Amino acid sequence: MKKMLLFLSICFTVFIIYYDITKGTLPAKSTVKTIEVSSTPVSEIIPIPYKEIKIRAGDSLLSIIKKQEGTLPLSIETIISDFENLNGIKPEAMQIGNTYKIPFYNE
Repeated sequence: MKKMLLFLSICFTVFIIYYDITKGTLPAKSTVKTIEVSSTPVSEIIPIPYKEIKIRAGDSLLSIIKKQEGTLPLSIETIISDFENLNGIKPEAMQIGNTYKIPFYNE
């Protein structure tokens, strides 16, 4: 009897693995997103206001903006995105002694 239950358990486990690999247990959700391309020339896009600031020890992107403006005027994601657009690097890659374009919004 124990051998029969072991055999059925193994067969059931193999079937479950086969079914999961071939058909999956979660339904596949396929969505198609369309992206509108703007026909506005790059020269007409509103530039991000910035100041060039030399980085000192202990400075971070958010600490610099907080010093200049008092609080964060926009979301952190927007500030980071604007910094990356201006400089072409992530804020984590800033190095002490280098000068970077820091976005400012209350000018």
